[in-house]
Amino acid sequence: MADPKLVSLANDFPPGLNTAVPDTDLPPNETPEAYGFDLTVDGKIKTGSVPTGTSRIQKTNTITESGSAIPYLWHGRRLWNITNRTVSTASNILTMGALNYDDVFYPPSGRFHKEHFSEDAQTILTLVPIEPDTLMVVKSTGSYVIRNISDTRGYFQFSDIIQEMAAGAANRVIEIGNVVYVGNTNGVMAYENFKTQEVSRKIRPTRATVGALAFTADYQRNWLILGSTYVFDAAAGKWFNFSGTSFRFTTRRVRNPNWAPFRVSRLIFAVEHGDTTNGTLKYQVRYEDEAWSQEYSVSLRYDPERYTRVPEDLETSRNAHKFQVRVTSLPSGKYLREIQMEAEDLAPDDYGA
Repeated sequence: MADPKLVSLANDFPPGLNTAVPDTDLPPNETPEAYGFDLTVDGKIKTGSVPTGTSRIQKTNTITESGSAIPYLWHGRRLWNITNRTVSTASNILTMGALNYDDVFYPPSGRFHKEHFSEDAQTILTLVPIEPDTLMVVKSTGSYVIRNISDTRGYFQFSDIIQEMAAGAANRVIEIGNVVYVGNTNGVMAYENFKTQEVSRKIRPTRATVGALAFTADYQRNWLILGSTYVFDAAAGKWFNFSGTSFRFTTRRVRNPNWAPFRVSRLIFAVEHGDTTNGTLKYQVRYEDEAWSQEYSVSLRYDPERYTRVPEDLETSRNAHKFQVRVTSLPSGKYLREIQMEAEDLAPDDYGA
């Protein structure tokens, strides 16, 4: 046996969810299964619940026409509307007002009064303003981008239909930081500066589920919040899952590049003390593809020092080709910053010493 080496099992917290690749191929800052993180803290795991999101506030004017109150979007110094003004129902016609008229709807003359998005019979779901001078028209079959919308002559620039940006419903569309996100059965798509991409690639097994959730946002933190179960951190490119108020963190499954056996004898939990109380961390281990072990408890005693390293000898230490840890309970006043392991015959260069 080689001399034991200290290897980082999990770090760079909070860990992002990745269910699209085998858990043996994940880096230390990703997890195959986890939920219940407080995402307002960086560099550590703290228990918490899904953040609260809000919808984008848009300036609208409601104008009464023929006895019907019709809301108009004000953007690019014009009023915009997707309602059939005759029967007050959604349509596939975008109606625009004259420049600088924000209190009444004054149709401009000529061909700029209406634009038909009639490649198919589907109605327009919603309009999404994109600063400074752009509007996205969203349908269930795709989206269109209109640029130069404040041009006094009405010389707008219309894109072809962008089928990747099809939205399942109006509440599955949102703009955050001039990036437009839509949800559909293929997952979550994003549009920015003529480019589209799927941002739900790392959670593709559940892409139809996340694409069917209602979208809100934390605009200060650049988070896309999907229902009450998922969050996409656009700045970090990380996904997070929530399951009510429950907590769990599962590490990647460690292996040697050549699948040779190794032995883990001890775990070290790097802990930050958020209060002066004592607490208990609970965890399980798994070897190979076996069932998870019983739950073990680790005492986290308060220390005047801000950080402590808590060693834990493994009761079931043995040779294996794969090894994994699952933290099932973490006190609210204690933060987990890293999990290390003392291992023999494990190549640390591939996993970060």
